[in-house]
Amino acid sequence: MDKSLTIGILIGASVSSTVGSAFKTLDQKFTSVGEKIQGIKMGQQLIEDIRQNSAALRMLSERADHSSAAKARLSGEIEKTRFKIAEAKTEARKFGIDISDLGKESIKLGIALKKAEVQLGAFQTRMQNRAVRQELKGQIMGAIGGIYTAQAVIKPSIDFESALADVRKVVDFTSAEEEKAFGKMLLEKSKIMPIAATGLAAISAAGGQLGVAKEKLMDFTDVVARMSTAFDMMPEEAGDSIAKLMNVYGLGITEVNRLGDVINQLGNTSAARERDIVNVLGRIGGTAKVFGLAGKEASALSAAFLSLGKPPEIAGTAINALLLKLKTADKQGTDFQNALASMGMSAKGLKQNIERDAQGALVNFLETLSKVKKSEQMGVMSDLFGAMYADDIALLVGGLDQYRQALKETADESRFAGAMQKEFENRAKTTANNIQLLKNNLSVVAINIGNTLLPALN
Repeated sequence: MDKSLTIGILIGASVSSTVGSAFKTLDQKFTSVGEKIQGIKMGQQLIEDIRQNSAALRMLSERADHSSAAKARLSGEIEKTRFKIAEAKTEARKFGIDISDLGKESIKLGIALKKAEVQLGAFQTRMQNRAVRQELKGQIMGAIGGIYTAQAVIKPSIDFESALADVRKVVDFTSAEEEKAFGKMLLEKSKIMPIAATGLAAISAAGGQLGVAKEKLMDFTDVVARMSTAFDMMPEEAGDSIAKLMNVYGLGITEVNRLGDVINQLGNTSAARERDIVNVLGRIGGTAKVFGLAGKEASALSAAFLSLGKPPEIAGTAINALLLKLKTADKQGTDFQNALASMGMSAKGLKQNIERDAQGALVNFLETLSKVKKSEQMGVMSDLFGAMYADDIALLVGGLDQYRQALKETADESRFAGAMQKEFENRAKTTANNIQLLKNNLSVVAINIGNTLLPALN
């Protein structure tokens, strides 16, 4: 909660007052509403933390009351849970939340969030409309009217030259002619791809740095550029993320394109955003591969966690903890082994199941865990995964239907084949992307003219 001091005051204001009276310009309104939404969500998370930890404390206390031995063993966890509750209540008070009536406060925050999201949507629409007008004026009138000035011509050439130099650092071009030919291909691709030539060069540089073969680099750039557009990711971010996934899972261009289809399908059929799924995959790739999950199976697990409201960094950490504990079940301590036994499972049997069918073993484990008595579930999960991750795993166990649906969406290729290309085509038809294509084509003209001037300038 490191942002509580700067955002906390927004919670109280969000329920009782409007945003418009406090700001003078549209841009200021947009920023404030975004901060308000973030603040409200943080307040909601605080309420949820108090509720979950209070429930955990009740369960721990009930278990501790059974015997003095249980009380001694659980005393540390009880104190930690009490500390979490106290800490969350302290933060909640800073946010202006009445902790004596969390239900009422939760409803108020939910209403405030809906109002703020409506305001944010209206502001975004108005800003986009304004941006379109400004872009048309700037790109058509400005570029055509000033294309023969030295600044307008030379600067695009200098920028692209620098971007291509980043590619040269990580790709072993055999000659200056080969590098020049590669740059020309990037320029031609920018005429039909709504990403600037410098952005395409950034994708190529990311791929080259992470070991994509020179002969495959243009194909890689094409796939990632489409993914960047379809998933609303920055080109360099997309290039770095996808190249890492290719390395971890040993994927070729065709396979990574198919993984893009899977991710896009999950984004279309769940509450998870494609860019967040890619983010989580980057965090869990090594662990998921060692466990035995394929890329699409890891994607389904990532989407399930994200759909349940977990941010990418929390989802990634929880999944890593889940898979690592299960993969090393035979190396875990007494509490873990006893918890497994209470579920009717053994470490040896679990390990054999994972080796035979990692995905099936994972689903079977979660389904078995879901059948444990509700009053005992949190205690079992704490013994299995520790108090730090028990809440996250409990959320997944409670949302198994979403996980099963995600697996269903990725099981049959006919469901997702070509999904990313369709998404790319839909986005490519938007006014914003058409303006970017116009800008790219004008930029290519400027770069080609500027290239003839750069030697003399140097």
